[in-house]
This record gives sequence, C-alpha cells and structure tokens, in this order.
Amino acid sequence: MESLIADINNATKNLYTAHLLAMFGVYCLITILWLRPSWWVFRERPRFPRLWNGAAWLFIGAATLSIYEFYAAGAVTWPDEIVRTSDAYARNAYSFVSAEIQSLLDQPASTAPQKAALPRSAVKARVTHVTDGDTIKFSAEGEKLTIRLQGIDAPEKNQKYGSTSTRRLKSMLPRTIYLDKDSTDRYGRTIATLYSEDGVNINARMVCEGHAWWYERYARFDTELSNCQETAMQNKLGLWRSDEPIPPWEFRRGAR
Repeated sequence: MESLIADINNATKNLYTAHLLAMFGVYCLITILWLRPSWWVFRERPRFPRLWNGAAWLFIGAATLSIYEFYAAGAVTWPDEIVRTSDAYARNAYSFVSAEIQSLLDQPASTAPQKAALPRSAVKARVTHVTDGDTIKFSAEGEKLTIRLQGIDAPEKNQKYGSTSTRRLKSMLPRTIYLDKDSTDRYGRTIATLYSEDGVNINARMVCEGHAWWYERYARFDTELSNCQETAMQNKLGLWRSDEPIPPWEFRRGAR
C-alpha cells in the first residue's frame, strides 16, 4: 500500500487536483477493504438505509484523510485561514465587550450634567431613529425632523468608537424627548439641544461621558460643554481612553 501511495505521489507531482482525486480513491479503497467490507453491507437482508449510511461514512472518512494529508504537506491552507478569521472575530468581540463594559464603569456621578428646568421653547418630540452619536430623526408636532445635536460632534459610524457612541445615545433617549431648536444647517437638518423630561441636557451628557467632542467651532462660548470635555479627558472616559483620538472633523477631511 505504501508503494502504491508513493507511485501516486510521483505520478501526480505538482498536479494538485489529480493528486487529490487519486488519494481520495485510495482512501476510499482502504476504507472499503479494512473498515466496512461491501459484502457485509449486503449480507443477509439488503437494506438501502444501511447502504447509504455506509456510503456516507466512506465518503466522509476518505475526504477527511485526503484533506488532512494535504494540510500536513502544506498544500492546503484554508484551515489556517478559518482559524485566523475566527481568531480575528473573537478578538473584535472581546474588544467590543470590553469597551462596552468599560464605558459603563467610567460614568462617575460628578461628570453628569445637572438637572435643570426645561427651556420654555422646548417642544415634545418622539424619537423615530438614531442615525449616529449626534444625528437623530424625530417626529414633532406632526412634522418629521432630522436633528443635529447642537455643539457636539460624535465619531463617524466607520470611525473608531463610532458604533459605541451611537449605542450610548440610543440608551440615553426615551421614546419621548424634548428638543430646543436653534437653527438649520446647510444640509437642512435642524440644530437643537435635547433634554430629558427631568431637564438633563443630553448633548452635554454625551460630551461629559466621553462619547462625543465639544464642537468648539460652533459652540465656542458653551462653558458647560467645555467643562464636560475637560473632565472627560482628565478621567479618560469613553473615547479619551485612546492615546490620540481623532476628532470627527479631521476624520471626515481625511476620508474625502
């Protein structure tokens, strides 16, 4: 048998497909002769289920042995690719879970914005969709609005920490919220500050917990956002755990 395999190896050298088919046939033959003789399948009363069961085991055994030989010889690399891909997914899942747990732990009470009375201009609205960490779709007073949160800039969806920022904003928002409209940007979105029913500034809370940047360019004199960001940086909360987090406006500029 060893000489037969050696002859096949020499005859099919550098011919991967022919080698694989030949070795597959040899292993089928070995399986039939040694493990489950065909005469035993049909002995006494032939039964098709028994026949198919035997054939299935023959095929699986031969295929497994063939693949193993080529893997051991280095001719087959896809098992390694599966292992590497699985390892990458496991590492990403671990990083995601670690970031989520750490973001929940890094919420000291001192960083949270204080409750206050709702502004008189604030209107009740219903959240319909959270696009990312600073953009939300609302239904307010019979009108559908796309809201851009005033004074903050959250990581983009395809940016590091972007998905975490989005999920955190979703968790902060009840179905019904209050919004204080400010203006309209060039994309037609309404710029607004969001408030919970008990008067907590959601915009500031995102910055306080390290889930968004203070957008200084458009909120230069907002001391609450400035103080929130300084505290989040000092405590290394959220995105500030990274040594050099990239601001979204720079990320967008580089993506163009």
